[in-house]
Amino acid sequence: MKQGSLAVLEAIKQHSAGCGLNDNRHLVGRWDDSVEWIEDVWIPAAAEAGLQYYAHVANEDAFAAASSSNMLSRVQGRFEMRIFGDIEEAREWLTACQQK
Repeated sequence: MKQGSLAVLEAIKQHSAGCGLNDNRHLVGRWDDSVEWIEDVWIPAAAEAGLQYYAHVANEDAFAAASSSNMLSRVQGRFEMRIFGDIEEAREWLTACQQK
């Protein structure tokens, strides 16, 4: 989880990305053990790098969805994050955010 998150952070920095799409539809299992690190390290760094909108597509049938909700509660207004079950809805939301 941390290695992938750091790669996403590097891409945000390299491309000055204000929007991010995280597709976890195929992820199964909880990742609660990483949520504290995400809150303490990744979220502040992503916000500092310019992330404003983050769409997280979760596998609703897996335990991973609970971890996604846990992460959402920790964003604390640093950027806007929404959880989706459908990737097309997530893309539509990000497109609308880019037009703001």
